Amino acid sequence: MHDLSSEPVLPLARYRLAVTGSPEEIRSMVGREINDYGLSLVGRDEQLRARFHGVSLRNAGLYYLAYGATVRLDILDAGGFVVQMPLAGSAAISMTGAERFVSHSLRPAVLQPRTRAGISLDAACEHLLIRLDEDLVRSVLRKKLCRDVNGPLAFAPQMDLTIGANRAFRELLTLLTSMLDNDVSHSSLAISEFETLLAGQLLIGQPNRYSEELHRPARPAVARTISRAADLIEAHADQHLTGDDIAAAVGISTRSLQDGFRRYFGVTPRTYIRNVRLQRARHELLCADPARVTVTSVAVRWGFSHLGRFSALYRTAFGESPSDTLRLKDDAPTHIECG
Repeated sequence: MHDLSSEPVLPLARYRLAVTGSPEEIRSMVGREINDYGLSLVGRDEQLRARFHGVSLRNAGLYYLAYGATVRLDILDAGGFVVQMPLAGSAAISMTGAERFVSHSLRPAVLQPRTRAGISLDAACEHLLIRLDEDLVRSVLRKKLCRDVNGPLAFAPQMDLTIGANRAFRELLTLLTSMLDNDVSHSSLAISEFETLLAGQLLIGQPNRYSEELHRPARPAVARTISRAADLIEAHADQHLTGDDIAAAVGISTRSLQDGFRRYFGVTPRTYIRNVRLQRARHELLCADPARVTVTSVAVRWGFSHLGRFSALYRTAFGESPSDTLRLKDDAPTHIECG
């Protein structure tokens, strides 16, 4: 009898998506999960033995893929940032604007949105693919730089796993794979946090357009000034505040205040004030007696004179209407302190 226990357990085996000899079936399945692409068999006498495992997370996806034959992939758009991490075999890769190179276990490839790539995989090639949504990576970058970012991130196309920061990326990926293999729910908070960790480690370790700024020493004096401005807003959110007032109070120009808030919080001072007031309004609605308090009175108290605009902003921020929050008073979380 054949001993099944002697067969190696493949990564993400419990998330099997396809085992097939059909080029169209595997192309369609991978295209649905990661990105659309062209697939062609290179060896005339080879038979495709494709295996595809994986799971889509909230803002990412992790996959194991092997074709079992020599194939050529033509990618017009990776759809996100995709790190192709060979576990065995190798892949010859050519990308728009980059020299042709070979991807192997110590030199993974980094595919990018809106960038064409041609990939030739040998028959022995097995790899993990981690897809990080562009919105996720940009969000993490904005938080690291404390400002908005525009234009392509322009990662170097080949990753060097002999570098410490990139080894950390590989270790995070290994740990995430192990957690999923060991039945940790892919929708759990722990798994979701890995998405942000991987995006942050990719930004720190892999050379990109913002690497110099990411590694630039912080400017603590400026940070303290902006922090003081934020504290002032928190303390006086129920009062009339303008950018000029806040800038004068902390001793900088209005323009410096604007630049500082964009850098450290990713928003203007005006938006920061509005967000603080929305939070205060929500707290008051959660604590209020619906028989005695109206949404309008709370909105006006926190500086929102246009009820329709307040309701729209509130729903965007909290996923429910102000009136829904007020009606939920009896079900308010017990950790909310009212009074």
